[in-house]
Amino acid sequence: MTLIWRYAWNGANFSVLEKALAGAVAPDAAALGRFLTRWNVRALGLAPDAVDVALASLDTVIESAALDAVQ
Repeated sequence: MTLIWRYAWNGANFSVLEKALAGAVAPDAAALGRFLTRWNVRALGLAPDAVDVALASLDTVIESAALDAVQ
């Protein structure tokens, strides 16, 4: 990855997080996490379907962990 892409990649993450902290976007951690994950893995060239499968798997793990925490 070239240097310019690294700065663009980090800049996108920083921009979204900065807006959330400033109150310009809703501070929904799960939604921000999904957005940033989708943005970053798509920037790496993963197909949209592969990203959807990965995020669905992540949701399953998160839900399972939440259920374990309750029990």
